[in-house]
Amino acid sequence: MIDATQAQLEYALQSICPPSAYVGARHIAPDDHLALSLGESAALAGAVASVRNASGAARTVAKALLGDLGAVVDGLPRAPAGFPIWPEGFVGSLSHTRGVAAAVVARRDSFDCLGIDIEDPEEIEADLARLIVRKDEQWAIRDGLLSIRQVFSVKEAVFKALYPHDRVMLDFHDVFLDFESSHATTQYGAVVNWRSVRTEAIFSIAWRLRSCEY
Repeated sequence: MIDATQAQLEYALQSICPPSAYVGARHIAPDDHLALSLGESAALAGAVASVRNASGAARTVAKALLGDLGAVVDGLPRAPAGFPIWPEGFVGSLSHTRGVAAAVVARRDSFDCLGIDIEDPEEIEADLARLIVRKDEQWAIRDGLLSIRQVFSVKEAVFKALYPHDRVMLDFHDVFLDFESSHATTQYGAVVNWRSVRTEAIFSIAWRLRSCEY
């Protein structure tokens, strides 16, 4: 039985998940590293226990979602750049914070790219805000549309969606968030959708449809 807190996590994620994508989250447990396959565990051999547990939790969520989509997968190996390698025909993303892990997956015939980010809700210090928020985005912070931490999270989700597909490194100021259309545009012209919600953690999802209908 899903407890109330877990139900709240799922409800928050569903509120920002694009149609045809599958998303889920769970609280990280001390034995979640046991869910890692041999290959996944070997790739994390040098990681501390908390990272291994977070990775195991995120992959547990992802494998369950892939199963819902009809995929049979033993593991999600890591690419040299660190992002997961998804089964043929699927695209997705993993993320975790101190206590929660999440994943989003979809069929590649519907989505070009997909990214998810989780952040703890503690606010970012004001002197760091200028490194994250562009001058043409500051009005949204002043008007309370998003917090600085949420802007950080959205841009992380944008990077996690685009980098495995386009292989272009991005700084925070290389991504412009349009708060009216919920589009993000990069300095090299890529455009993706984004959504963000705040619950016990901050969740953000970014995506680009294969049809390019934003």
